[in-house]
Formats: sequence, structure tokens, C-alpha cells
Amino acid sequence: MSLVNPMPLDLPPKNCYQLLNVVSRGSYGMVCRARDLEAGEIVAIKHELKGLSRSTVREIGILESLPHHRSIVDLKKVTVDEHGGVLVVMEFLPNDLRRLIAARKEAFSAPQLKIMMSKILKGVRFLHENGVMNRDLKPSNILINEKDRLKICDFGLSRWASGSGSYSPCGD
Repeated sequence: MSLVNPMPLDLPPKNCYQLLNVVSRGSYGMVCRARDLEAGEIVAIKHELKGLSRSTVREIGILESLPHHRSIVDLKKVTVDEHGGVLVVMEFLPNDLRRLIAARKEAFSAPQLKIMMSKILKGVRFLHENGVMNRDLKPSNILINEKDRLKICDFGLSRWASGSGSYSPCGD
């Protein structure tokens, strides 16, 4: 089965998705935009072809442990396809801040920047209050929907804060 063609995955009926297009590709696999045929909503599916990477295990653990927050991408479910590939199903937001900045012909105004930074910092504060350090906050990891809702995504490099004040250095 090709993940590029729109077709349902051969999964149990409650886990059926129609893949619409590939959003991005990486060494781990790909992220696709898909329709959840049961819920009728558009979702993002991170499809890991070679099993779960350490960073994806970390990301799933962090997202599953956090309460819902309007500035953090929602994890919907984790499942397996008919070939043993891992599917991480998340809320879909159509754009990211990096692409939005690149597509703009003019700079954001100071009031626009203030609003965006406030939304991002609310998400960062929520993460810190819940003991999570993102460590990969960058424009491509800030997703945006049609209503200008900003959400932090990609928690693969994140770490839990230690009560002792010792943190793992970047790269660990």
C-alpha cells in the first residue's frame, strides 16, 4: 500500500483512516494528512516505518501525560498498521510558523508579534508548570490553524525537568 494514494488503511474498523497527502518526510518515515473515517475529522498521522524511535516514544509519553491545553497539539491515539508500522495520530493544523513567515511579503506588525508571542509563551509556561522542557522550540514546530490558533508540536527532544535541578544537556 502506498501512503501517497488516498485509500483507507487496512486496520480494524475503529482505526480506519483515508490518507489524503504527505505533509513531510524524514528518516523515520513521514507525516500525512488523513481523514479519520470514524470521527469524520482531518488528522495528522506520523507514520514510523521502522518501529518506534526513542524520540517518538518520548513524544508519546509526554503528550499522553499532559492535560489538554489550547497551545499544545493534541495526541489522539497511537496504533499500528497492517505491516507493523507505528501510526501516531494527532490533531492536524494546516500550517507552521516557518512556512507562514516565508510566504509573507511583509513583516508582522508589532501588535501581531505580541499576540503570537503571548500564545507561544502560554504554551511554554504550561509545559514548564508540568515539568516539561521542549528543547526544540522553533518556527517549524509551531503549528497554526485557520483561526490563528498557535500550537506547539514535536516533543521528540523534550525532557522532564528534574527536581534536583540537573538537566540533561542537549543531545541526550
